[in-house]
Amino acid sequence: MNEKTIVPVKKGGINLPAHNLSPGINFQNPIFKNPQPMQFTAQIDVMPQKEILDPQGKAVMLGLKNLGVHGMENMRIGRHITLEFEAASEPAAREIVENACKKLLANLIMETYAYSLHAM
Repeated sequence: MNEKTIVPVKKGGINLPAHNLSPGINFQNPIFKNPQPMQFTAQIDVMPQKEILDPQGKAVMLGLKNLGVHGMENMRIGRHITLEFEAASEPAAREIVENACKKLLANLIMETYAYSLHAM
């Protein structure tokens, strides 16, 4: 192709307006193709909200006091979840974790969540 070549683009069965491709750019170069998915690990902590009573935490704290472990004033019991998955990028991975937490892993009426994300 030379500099004057106009190429119509077809995307998803729809003809898009023709545009001038920049000369000298090799669109077959691997850097322009979809990147390989990356592996991520998310460490997620789900805890009861501070305003919500935590009977499980109270029971464990009482049990520890009965065992002679003293000096505790408050205890809350939650869940720790490790999630390993693939995503195209870190922002995509964060979106996956956020959706998992909001839709399934945490009951947002009674619980809060926090997570850390690491590329493997």
